[in-house]
Formats: sequence, C-alpha cells, structure tokens
Amino acid sequence: MSSSAATHVDLLIIGGGPAGLATASTFARLKRSTSIYDSHVYRNANSAAAHTLMGFEGQDPVVHRRKAREEIERDYDWVNFRDDTIVSLERNDKSGSGFEGLDLTTFKAVDKTGREVLARKVVLATGLKDKMPDIPGITEIWGRRAVHCIFCHGTETSTSPIAVLLNTDAPHFNAMLLDSFTKLWATLKHPKVYILTHGIDPWTPEGEEKSGMKKFQDIIKARRYDIITSPLTSVDSSNDDHLTIHFQDSSSIQVGNINMFPSALLAHSDAESFLRPSLFDGQSLTPMSTVPIIKPDQLSEGDLRFPPFFGDDPRTIVRGLFWAGNCGNAMGNINLSVLQGQIAGFGAGEELGREDMEAEV
Repeated sequence: MSSSAATHVDLLIIGGGPAGLATASTFARLKRSTSIYDSHVYRNANSAAAHTLMGFEGQDPVVHRRKAREEIERDYDWVNFRDDTIVSLERNDKSGSGFEGLDLTTFKAVDKTGREVLARKVVLATGLKDKMPDIPGITEIWGRRAVHCIFCHGTETSTSPIAVLLNTDAPHFNAMLLDSFTKLWATLKHPKVYILTHGIDPWTPEGEEKSGMKKFQDIIKARRYDIITSPLTSVDSSNDDHLTIHFQDSSSIQVGNINMFPSALLAHSDAESFLRPSLFDGQSLTPMSTVPIIKPDQLSEGDLRFPPFFGDDPRTIVRGLFWAGNCGNAMGNINLSVLQGQIAGFGAGEELGREDMEAEV
C-alpha cells in the first residue's frame, strides 16, 4: 500500500485499556488526528471487580473502559477507534516519513486487515501478560480467587482461610510476596493462613534463600502460619464456597483464596510481533518484559524534562515512541495506568508542538 493510501495521523495509540483510553482523552484536547487500536484483550480480563477506582468501586473493569470510550467518541470526533490488532510497527527514516514537508522519523503500522497507518508519534499501551505456574487449576482462578494485591482484590478475602503460594519458577518474587503479605494483610485477620512452598524446603540454607523466608521466619512463627512444603498437584475451584488444594503427598486443604504472584511477566500476545529489538535501536525488553524507557542522561538539550511529581517519563529510548500503562510499569494498577496515559498524551502533544514550531521558522 502506498503512503498516499495509508491513514495519516498525528498519534497512533496501540491499546484500548485504561492507559490507552487516558492517552486518547488527554491528547484529544489538542484537536489533533488520532487513531486508537483496541484488540479487546486485556490483562485484567479475569477480574470481576475493580477497587480504589473512584466512581467505579467494585464494578467490573469493563464498565470503566466502556464509559471512557463512550465519552471520547461523544466529544472528540477527530479520535478514531479501530477494533482491530496492530501486527507490525516500524520506524520510517527521515527521508521517507510519509508526511509532506516533514523531515522527521515517523512510524508505519499495519493492522490485521492490511490497513496501513502512518503516524508522527506512537504511544504503546499494549499491557502485559501474566504467566501462571504450571499447576492445574491456577490459570482459571487468576484475578478472581488467586490474587496478588490487597488493594486490588485482597480485602474481600478476609472471611475465609487463605494460602500464600510461593513461586519455584521465579523465586526472586517470593520475598516481595511475603513482605507484602506480612506487612499489609495481617489486619484482615484471616481465620487461617497457610504458606505453601511448593516443594521448597525453607529450613535449609538454599531453601531459605529460594523461598524468600529468611527475613520472615520469626513473624511466620509468631503468627502461627502453617507451612506446607509438599508440591501442589492441582487446585479445584468447582465449589463456589472454597478452593480445594491438592498436594503430592495426597493431603489437601480448603481455603477461600490464594495470594500469589505470576511466574513471569510477558509482552502482550498481540504485541509480541513488533516489540522487538529492531524497534528499540537493538535493545531488548527488560526482564519484566517492559519497554526500554529513556533515562535523564539520554535526553538532548532542549528536550522536555518531566518534574518528579509527574510520574515516570513516558518516552522510550526511541524519539517519538511513548509508553503508557503496564507495558512500561508492570506493577501499575488502573489508576496509575490512567495517570501514565495522561502523561504520555501530554508528552506526545508537546513533542509535536515543538516540531511544528521548528518547521515554521
């Protein structure tokens, strides 16, 4: 497809979750052309309720997304939504930007239908994908009865026993999990707490390190948490009142919920095809599968420097390529993703405005 037949926009937003929607809502205030692509695959799709989201407390996250999109479509007809998936994204060099009169690096994207989009700026709001431990039954309950965060889902677990599941695939997460649970969850006063090491022996030097329990042995003992070392074989969620966790030694326990972290964080499946080193000057995604973000010493003279209270810098290491939400901050909740989307929308608009000024003189 020739550049003349492609869609030309000031900003392409890839992702229609909270971060992408917040980017669109903010950038729309500039009355600049915008395309936002929504694949309708979301990291929190399993979650039945969102918490700490003002005005939407306890409601399904889909309600928030739907209302945000309706408002944008109602008020800003220069924002174009596409219910489709971007399958490729590459940079155009300065001599072939596709924008008449602009000698700047821009971006070319192609969606599943073959439609080309030429954009001066791109915001990646592609999110992440949580990889679950290889334990039958865990994936089905993730985000509902297997939860990671007290603020997102934890408070509602207080009335029944809870199991804290350590991770053998990603032991570096275990100390973080135990730190969070021992500091924040104790006030919920669960009737029973189990620490499940999934085969790790926490009473050996190696196991104590791998389990992350070295700093927490005393508080675990003082609070009389039960430690179960037998590996899990399955989690049965067929009963609405409780989960039944089965172990390799043929024993089982019943709990209301499991507190756990994923085994790994992966790039969103819809973005794997283009979130590659070739897009980021040869640099790979971080160990958390987030995009490489620009550092202060990589900024050029005259580049905008975001004040600390703004939050994370929304720029990647590639000029014109921004990020928002979990693809750049793996731990961000809906509120943080909205904030980062707003910052990305502002950052893209500021960069465009500066380029337009330079082209006029």
